[in-house]
Amino acid sequence: MKESDFLSVENDPEFNRILSIYQEMQRTGKAAYLEDYELADLADYYDENGDDENLKQVIDLFESMHPDSYEIAYARGRFLLRQGKWKEVHANIEKMKEFAHYLHTEGNTDYQNGIISDIYMLKGEMALMHNNPEEADRFFRQAFDVVLPEDDKSYVAIHVASLYLQYEIEEKTIKWIERSIKLIPDNQPALEMLSYYYNDRKDIKKAEKILEKLVDEDPYSTHYWKLAGDIYLNNEQFEKAIDAYDFALAIDTDDSEALKKKAVAFIHLENYEKGIQLLDKYLKKIPNDFNALLLSAICLSSSGQVSAAIELLEHIMEETNFGKDDPTVNQLDLFHLIVRTYRLNKELDKAIKWINKAIKLGMDKSIFHIMKGGIYIEKKMEKKAFQYFKKAIAEAKDQIAILYLISNELFFYGCYEPCQSILLQVYEATEKGEFPSVPSMLAYCYLRLEKYDEYLRFLKEACQETPYDTKIVFSDLIPEEMSPKEFYESERERFS
Repeated sequence: MKESDFLSVENDPEFNRILSIYQEMQRTGKAAYLEDYELADLADYYDENGDDENLKQVIDLFESMHPDSYEIAYARGRFLLRQGKWKEVHANIEKMKEFAHYLHTEGNTDYQNGIISDIYMLKGEMALMHNNPEEADRFFRQAFDVVLPEDDKSYVAIHVASLYLQYEIEEKTIKWIERSIKLIPDNQPALEMLSYYYNDRKDIKKAEKILEKLVDEDPYSTHYWKLAGDIYLNNEQFEKAIDAYDFALAIDTDDSEALKKKAVAFIHLENYEKGIQLLDKYLKKIPNDFNALLLSAICLSSSGQVSAAIELLEHIMEETNFGKDDPTVNQLDLFHLIVRTYRLNKELDKAIKWINKAIKLGMDKSIFHIMKGGIYIEKKMEKKAFQYFKKAIAEAKDQIAILYLISNELFFYGCYEPCQSILLQVYEATEKGEFPSVPSMLAYCYLRLEKYDEYLRFLKEACQETPYDTKIVFSDLIPEEMSPKEFYESERERFS
């Protein structure tokens, strides 16, 4: 399940003012007064972005400033839901009912209906969490029906759609998005969510069409340009992603998020020099972003600046408690990178030290046994290497995936006979395309083993089905100007 920032509240100058006040309070520790509706907007923002830490802080602040207000009730209920505190959720709902009754006695029907709608929304999400979609849909329909103005109904519909999107229930997601758009045809939040929906399903053309509409309506929105960049990035259209982030940066040169994501696009294009330049500029603005520092280390390592990469990785390890204390750093990626970088620097014993540390910290033993096996292959200690490969297979949850990773180590060091045997197991146990490089790697192994019938068989499949991977695997043999299909034809003539 994932959260989606579908409402784009950060485009609203008034909301940005509120957010700045709150962030300044966090930074300085100095109190500032915020109205109950302002704190409710903050809570919605952190709720929709799945930021439970800030959501809890806002709820605590709200209850200290406005203990009798009902504005925070729904956000508190969702927070308790995510904590799995069912009794507390029910108690919160009872409190919300009291608010609704009070509003009824005061004759405030709109607010009363809003609270009742929120109660149904909580009950609906609780039903989803308990795997009861029919009951959830009934509650969501009640939440929708109880509010009267069309703009409120549209908001409820898009909120329901966001929940279905988070729980990956496609049919319901699109139904509720369409319901919201039917009420308000130029509904930007609904259109934005529709772009997320198509992006998640890799339907780039439909997502692109919606984004063009959003950008046409608001061409100076850095949010929409960044959203376009994210969709292109997610669909490996890196040049288009860079163009979109450039538009965002042309509107706001201080947009650090666009700067960082532009760097990521260049890293995917293997332009590490440009990636480092952009990340250096970004880190001057956000110096303690360890995720960005990790990206810098990748650039340094991949561009041959291995000593500098090692120094930076050691720094990240020290400052983040081996990646445990910073949620933006993927601990497995961090350890994988530092091991790989020490291997590049031929400091194999230090690489093994970090592997042992990873295993001691309880990380995936299979992955690190494979790395250790690769190091012993490099040390020409094949018997010991295969002991670790066997350990990796024994520890594996997904043995086929582990076999594939082992084959990569063997392939890299030219151990073509055992590599071919393992790759054949992977090939026979998986659907076509699950591991796209397997046919071309098998073909290459058979070529080196001088088994030309098998070589041509797998080369034909590789060139037809996965030409991109074939070009990479056979990069030392296929001329730059020759297509994989042409290469196969020339090899067929040579060995037939």
